[in-house]
Formats: sequence, C-alpha cells, structure tokens
Amino acid sequence: MPRPGGDTKGPFDQYDEHAFSASVEKVIAALATGAKKLGAEVKATDVAAGAFDAQFDKKMRGKILGDRSWVEVRVTAKGGTAQCSLYAFPLNAIGQKLMFGAREGVVDAVIAALWEETDLALGAG
Repeated sequence: MPRPGGDTKGPFDQYDEHAFSASVEKVIAALATGAKKLGAEVKATDVAAGAFDAQFDKKMRGKILGDRSWVEVRVTAKGGTAQCSLYAFPLNAIGQKLMFGAREGVVDAVIAALWEETDLALGAG
C-alpha cells in the first residue's frame, strides 16, 4: 500500500519508538488487534518485513478527534524484545496527507492509544 502523500515531509509528521517483550510476529498481530479495536482500518501487515500500516478514523473510543491519521510501524527484533519505530501523520477527508490545518494533539492521542491497546493485546495473548 503506498503511503498517502508519498514521501513528502509534512509539518505534522510524528515519530515515536516503543519496545515490547515479545516476538516481532506477536507484536505485529497485537498491533493489528489493537488498531482494529480502536476502529482503524489495517492497510498492510508483513511479518517478514516487520511492517504494519493502518488508517485511523477521526473517531476513537467514542470521541471525535477531528482528523484521520495514518500510522506506520516498523518492528525489529533486538535482544529478546521487539523494537517499534512509528511514523504517523494526519489525513484529510479524502485520505491525503494534511500539510496545513491539522488539529493539535490528534496524532499524539492515536499513538498513545495504539501503544496501550498493543500492550493489552500482548497481555491477553
């Protein structure tokens, strides 16, 4: 799945990292479970490449966030843990990368919720 907006660097790009005590395969599965629980559409998963992409709606957990979000996570194994590198940005109503007018805190809320739901999914598995 091509990235909305291509590789254009945007003013609202967000980056984050997180480590989980699980295999890459389990983390990718937990990311998908967590994203679906949050109402996201999983766009791509590739365990061999350690890749996960999802598009989040502007509504999450019963709240209207105001913007949609695109999230990409790349997972690598390192010393018994799965290291996640996340890249995310807001989208407009037709799925294009927002270059102006994004609402503050939306992508941050999506990232925090995804990490939380992934932790929960790993604990249940």
